[in-house]
Amino acid sequence: MSIIVGILCSMTGRYRWAIWTGWVFAIAGSGILFLLDVETTITQWVFINIPVSIGTGMLFPAMTLGIQAASRQEDAGHSVAFYAFTRVFGQALGVAVGGVAFQNEIRRRLSSYALLAPKAEEWSRDATALVSIIKHMEDGVMKTQLKEAYADGLRIIWLIMLVLAAVAGLASLWTQKFSLDQEMKTKQGFKEQQKVKDVEKVEA
Repeated sequence: MSIIVGILCSMTGRYRWAIWTGWVFAIAGSGILFLLDVETTITQWVFINIPVSIGTGMLFPAMTLGIQAASRQEDAGHSVAFYAFTRVFGQALGVAVGGVAFQNEIRRRLSSYALLAPKAEEWSRDATALVSIIKHMEDGVMKTQLKEAYADGLRIIWLIMLVLAAVAGLASLWTQKFSLDQEMKTKQGFKEQQKVKDVEKVEA
């Protein structure tokens, strides 16, 4: 989707459609993730993940183009660099917030089952280790309840994603239109080339 959006934006000179469409897919995709459950088949969860993937794939290049178009040409490099920084910072923050939210929710879910309550504190500390525990556990009521608690714990992450996507999607409605057809002006370049240009100016 990033490749397709990049090509279409360069051909049409427009980027706002990709931002708006991307947020629609991201919002809808985050909501669709609530369908993921213990009984979800591989085929189902593959298709369930497609809408949110399309949305994020569209947004990455579209927002980069929008930022470049909105900034002064001599500041385009700084603008894109700062956007990349905020995106990575947001990802790190999202992992931290999502991890804490999942940990608290799955602890609550585990505590609601009599068989799992004694292990609630221990198992809620490491989601990755818990997957291994589930895989090696014998089939039975305890394993079923643990899988249900894990699936329910993930829903808090989908909820956070849905709310944030909805807020960002609403804010994107005020995205302004700028031309992508701009002359590249930058202070970056090779010194020798700059010297040649300076000499040509003097001679002229």
